[in-house]
Amino acid sequence: MAAAAGLKTSGPNYEYETGPDGEKYAVAGDVNVSYQSSSDPEVNLRNAQQLRAAALAPADPSAQDRKVAAQAEREIAQARQEIMQEQNGTAEEDTNSNTTAETSETSPAFL
Repeated sequence: MAAAAGLKTSGPNYEYETGPDGEKYAVAGDVNVSYQSSSDPEVNLRNAQQLRAAALAPADPSAQDRKVAAQAEREIAQARQEIMQEQNGTAEEDTNSNTTAETSETSPAFL
């Protein structure tokens, strides 16, 4: 459960088998993790990275664990793309404002 820190989780659910000594031993288990998208791609990136880490935390991840990790990878890629788009949009705005400033500075020379 430590790998899912920061994400909403349920308590662990264990499957038990009775050992040769008559005692019950946990042989499998799971933890439900809730992931909710945000409008902030930075938050989505962090959450998806945590989700991937939680899914791959078991020594032998199950098919469901690997499926969750693959979905988290898609979320990570999407968040990174959105972050890059935001950064490029900001860079374009900066470039446009610099171009405008340069144009206004050079305009009097053409008068």
